Amino acid sequence: MSSLVLADVALTGTVHNHSEPVDGADIVVIAWPNQTILESLGDDQRVETQVVATSKSDSSGAFSVTLDPERLPKELVSETGQVDVDVIVADKEREAERSLSLLVRPEGWTSAEVVASATDAASPVDLGFDLGTGAFQSSAVSADDLATDPELLSDEEGLALSAADAPGFDTTPLTERGRIDTILQERGTDSGITPMEECYAIATNKYQSQRKESFAIAQGVTNAKAKVTQGSGTSHSLGVAVSFGNGWKGSGSTTKTTSSSASQGGIATARRYYNRVKYRYYTNTCGASHGVRWRPHSIQELVSGYVLVSRLNYSACRRHDAGYTYTKNRGRNTTYGSGVDLAQINVSAQSGYNTDTSLHWDFTGGAKLCWSNRSGGREQSARVVAKVA
Repeated sequence: MSSLVLADVALTGTVHNHSEPVDGADIVVIAWPNQTILESLGDDQRVETQVVATSKSDSSGAFSVTLDPERLPKELVSETGQVDVDVIVADKEREAERSLSLLVRPEGWTSAEVVASATDAASPVDLGFDLGTGAFQSSAVSADDLATDPELLSDEEGLALSAADAPGFDTTPLTERGRIDTILQERGTDSGITPMEECYAIATNKYQSQRKESFAIAQGVTNAKAKVTQGSGTSHSLGVAVSFGNGWKGSGSTTKTTSSSASQGGIATARRYYNRVKYRYYTNTCGASHGVRWRPHSIQELVSGYVLVSRLNYSACRRHDAGYTYTKNRGRNTTYGSGVDLAQINVSAQSGYNTDTSLHWDFTGGAKLCWSNRSGGREQSARVVAKVA
């Protein structure tokens, strides 16, 4: 990692309480071991998380977190430069938590979700917490993004979904302040990286296997049949579920990458394709009040099946004739608000387009390609579908 920036802002954010800025809120960032280490742990082994940064908000409620990639222990960083973190934010009475995956690139830190959606420029992810209401915002998929392309957040039928109807999308769990004090008391508020001496996570022998992960809707017609492909190294941002003893809630996501590839072609219908993923249960040495979690463990199968959905109909279209081909491998893919069906709660799922993961159409006659982002065009659209001319 010697070619990477020596230090940079990894994330920024604001803390409010019922829309009023919180001055002096505590922020603690905890990193999990990388994907390879987590998948290798046996049942009931301890997961040695580490505090990698602390911060405080200013009078406007704003904060920033700087991480030096050169100083991060190698067991926290994946081969691609990904670091999975929990961000805990607290005022004097309440605290909130969010899981997310950061990615360090030569030009700086960014969100793994943003990179998965083929955004070229790296910029720190920006988070917004309201400790009075539980409202949450992330720049990875913002309200402005949804206004531009409503299909960036979708239900299982492929229809635009409001943020309020997606579990954990624009809210995050709130608890009484407590966990953050345990962390700060044992390591102080000085900056730097500190192994957690208390409240390690425990990877248990409880799993949920073969859970369907919604990936993409492939819609073709007779004259323009579709092909869906997922390649090795594709990023999948899968939801995390957490409970502090008061019921299960969505609490962000963790990004996993594939190590294999699969495809399915000849599609003349509208199908929602899914993968199959495995989740693992994590408890905590400090007890349930410090959080128990279902976190994604591994991707088990790619393009493992599909369900038929109603045809999508967008107004922005262009007609093409026989001999034309088009491959959708850029732009953000849809985040399915309830894309993984766990026994306790539905959590989100999103996987990105890239040169190895795409939707493709071969035209044998006249047909239309239509897209969801009317102002940005089909290259930036979350969805592109074929329609009869």
